[in-house]
Order: sequence, then C-alpha cells, then structure tokens
Amino acid sequence: MELQQLLIPKLNIYKHKDGYVVYIPERFTEYLPKQAKLTILLDNEKIPIGVVTLFKANSKKYAIKLPKRLGYLWDDLISKDKQVTLVLEKLNQGV
Repeated sequence: MELQQLLIPKLNIYKHKDGYVVYIPERFTEYLPKQAKLTILLDNEKIPIGVVTLFKANSKKYAIKLPKRLGYLWDDLISKDKQVTLVLEKLNQGV
C-alpha cells in the first residue's frame, strides 16, 4: 500500500541566505515523494503552499524550501520559536 498523504509534526523553520527551509527528520525518508502538494498546519490554521520538490540537504536528511513571498510569516514563526506540522500529499502521476 502506498501512502497518499504524510503528516510530519513539530518541525522548525530555518532561515538561510538562500531563503527559508524545513528539514525532514530521517525517520520519514522512506515515505517521502520527490514532489508533493504542501500544506502547513499552524495553530488550527491551514496554510496552502502548493507543489514543492524535496531536496537532499545532506547525506541523510531531506528538506523543503519554503516560498520567499511568505517571508514575513516565516520570520514571525522563527522569532516566536513556533513549530509547524507539514502535510505532504503525493501528486498523482499519470501513466
């Protein structure tokens, strides 16, 4: 059975010179799609982000680059040390 949706709780957002990033814990690696529709859950609010491509941040961890257009929100969350929950929905790939 293949997962269609993956919920990843309690993640921090990090600011780098190239933008904002969320690192995915290693225990989720085997379930990660290459591309997914991302929604962020924050205090009972859903923030739809759109389609994202996951990339390998180092030899063990994957990460997602967050859109810069929401930089004001990411900066606010970082300053308040708030954690977010990611919802990754697998994209339906045509045959």
